[in-house]
Amino acid sequence: MRTLFLVGAAALALTGCSSAPVAAPGFWDAHTVQGSMPEEPETVEDLASQSQLVVLGTIGGVTEGKEYTDPGKPAHRTSNVGINVEKSSKAGVSQAVVEFSRSPETALSDVATSLPKGRYVFYLQHWYDGPDGPVYGCTSVAMCVVGVDGGTFATPRDPHLAEDMRAEGRVPVKNQAPSPDGLTVEQIFTSSAASVPAS
Repeated sequence: MRTLFLVGAAALALTGCSSAPVAAPGFWDAHTVQGSMPEEPETVEDLASQSQLVVLGTIGGVTEGKEYTDPGKPAHRTSNVGINVEKSSKAGVSQAVVEFSRSPETALSDVATSLPKGRYVFYLQHWYDGPDGPVYGCTSVAMCVVGVDGGTFATPRDPHLAEDMRAEGRVPVKNQAPSPDGLTVEQIFTSSAASVPAS
C-alpha cells in the first residue's frame, strides 16, 4: 500500500524549482492527492457507508478556502468547490460546497478558469459551517470524487488509484450490472446512496 502524508486537513504537494515559466496546472492537477491513504475503502458502497452525504453533480465554481498553518510547516490554502447537485442521498440538497487542498504554488485564479466539465459522485462529511451553509470535507482523500471515463471507474484526484484497482482486478462498485457500455455515474450514485447511513 502507498502512504499519504497529510499536513493538517490537506495533502501538501512537493514541487521542484525551475527558472522557466510554468503553465498553470489543470483543476485536478492543482487539487490532486500526493500518494494514497493507507487503507482506501474497497468499494464505493464501503465508502458511502462512512459518509454523511453522497451527491451526484457537476462543479459549478470555486472560491478561496481557508489557510491552514501547522507548527514548523509552511502554510497552505484550500479551495471551496461549489457542486451543482443533480441527485443527493439526503432530500433537499441542491448545492454543496467541498473543501479541497490546493497545491501551494497555485493561485485560485489559475484553477477558476479550468473547471472540469464532467459529472461526478462526491463522498462527503460535514467539515465546518460557513457563512452560506455547511462546508464539506472528503470522506476519503483519494476517492472523495469518482467518475466514469469511457465506461471505466475513474478517481480524478488520484488517477493512480483507479489504475491500481484495475490492475488488481478489484471491482469498485459491488452492484454494477453488466452493460455493453460499461459503468455509468448513475449506477455509482444509486448504489452509493443506498449505502449511506440514515441520519
